Amino acid sequence: MISEACALMGVRGNEELAFCINRYMEGMVKSLGKYGGDIIKFVGDAMIVMWPRFTADTGSTSPRVDKNKDT
Repeated sequence: MISEACALMGVRGNEELAFCINRYMEGMVKSLGKYGGDIIKFVGDAMIVMWPRFTADTGSTSPRVDKNKDT
């Protein structure tokens, strides 16, 4: 839908869409780095991201809840 609306604007629409996506991705990359995430791969306008598993030994700053783990 957004790409169709931008296409109606011609080249300027595509440039504006690319600018918006790049700004969004830039913010995401900064936030992911701040919270210990590692970007594995960029896939189009998405990212594959992983965080280290939280353990008391490593003192990781990005704890993860494992809902399947029996406690």
